[in-house]
Parts: sequence; structure tokens; C-alpha cells
Amino acid sequence: MVKCSKEVRKNLKGEHRILKFYAKEFMKKKILSVFLFLATTLAVNAAQPKKPAKASKTSKTSTTVNAQSNQNQQYMDVLKQQMQNAGIKKSSISSYEKATNSKQEVEKEKLYKKAIKEDEKNIYAYNDLGVLYINQKKFQEAANILEESLKYFNQNTSIYQNLLIAYRGANNAQGYANTVAKMVNN
Repeated sequence: MVKCSKEVRKNLKGEHRILKFYAKEFMKKKILSVFLFLATTLAVNAAQPKKPAKASKTSKTSTTVNAQSNQNQQYMDVLKQQMQNAGIKKSSISSYEKATNSKQEVEKEKLYKKAIKEDEKNIYAYNDLGVLYINQKKFQEAANILEESLKYFNQNTSIYQNLLIAYRGANNAQGYANTVAKMVNN
């Protein structure tokens, strides 16, 4: 048995109702992996502190920064290749890359929206825009963009996971329940 704080137990009690409600459906359809995914997501969310922790002041050496920069570039190169293989337009890929490299959230938002406008198949832009909104505590906007992406990508678990986070942040139990039902049915 895992021990957890009173705050975590309190947060989990509210989520427990949702899990209990859908547990029978998951088990009937033998979709244990979806149930475990949902339970894990709820537990992780409940365990997160309400206030963000203050970042510690550590200095990075130029070697560490360069290594991280190289890793980020390698990741972006692989991601761009995947996007091209998926048939996403080059202009959309370019806007997406600019957005991920941007340090300003306002610019990121504009570029993600531009990438989506240039190619509706750019699932990465939808997902990252949703995450950006979640990080800005704009939960309803995140839910709206992620719901829109489900028109094109209803099998992507990352979209569903982020949509659950957005609905939980917006205290939208109905949206949360509907998303769980979509996960079961897809």
C-alpha cells in the first residue's frame, strides 16, 4: 500500500467517483490499459502541489547548455522527419518549429495557430497549443483546441490525456466524463 498525504487523498476522493463510475465499462470491454492510464493520470494530477515550487538557483555551464541544445535540435530533426512522413505541409512544419524555438508565449501561440491554419493535420501544433494553454491556466481554451483536434486525431492518447487535464483544471466534470467515454469507444 502506498502512503500519501492528506491533500493527495482528498484530491483522489473526487476522482474516485469518476473511476468507480467507468470501471465496470472498462472491465466489460476489457480495456484495462485505458483504465490504468486514466487512474495513473488522476493519481499524478492529485499528487501535484497546488502552488508551483520555486525553481532553485543553479548555474549551467556552457557545456551543459550546448549539449542540451544539440539534443533539442536532434529531437526537432526527428520530429520534422515524422511530420513530413505524415504528409504535413512544409510551411506548417516551419511555423511549428519557430513556435517551439520561441521563448515568448504570445509568439508561440500565434505560431502554433498559424501552423494549424496552414495544415489541419499538424497534430503536434494542436497538442502543443493545448499544453501551452494548460500551462497558462487557460483550461477552457485548451479544452476547445484539443476537442477540435479530435475531429482529425481521435486515436491519439496524448490529446486525450491533455484534454482530461484541461477539463479537470476547468472543473468541467461533464467534459471530463465525455472524454473518458470517447476513450472507451475509440
